[in-house]
Amino acid sequence: MLRRLTQEHQDHVITRVMQYVEMNYFRSCTLQSVSTHVHVTPNYLSHLFKKETGQGFSQYVSRRRIEKAKLLLHRTRQSMADIAEQTGFDNSSYFTTVFKQMTGVSPREYRKQKDEQVDKEIGGIPHK
Repeated sequence: MLRRLTQEHQDHVITRVMQYVEMNYFRSCTLQSVSTHVHVTPNYLSHLFKKETGQGFSQYVSRRRIEKAKLLLHRTRQSMADIAEQTGFDNSSYFTTVFKQMTGVSPREYRKQKDEQVDKEIGGIPHK
């Protein structure tokens, strides 16, 4: 019974962390600030998050930010600097570095690929 309660508590903590990140990814979203929000120590949260999700907390935050950036790159014509700022990156250079590490292409290349994909779909040429 205690083990089940402990697992439920851990699941609840992780759910709250993910919700917090989803609502605050564009701000400073540090292990310290999130652990304070969910009332656990940063060390405990770091260990628990990795155990429960299979990825580190910082990696998770970066992935969420990059997913949001992909949407903005595809759906808007905003500058890289604006997108970097809106997704919580300190500067566009760091944003570009993280984006390329996670996707294999730069933000500009990603936008160009998406634009070309849309052009092919509109032109009736099937996407390969």
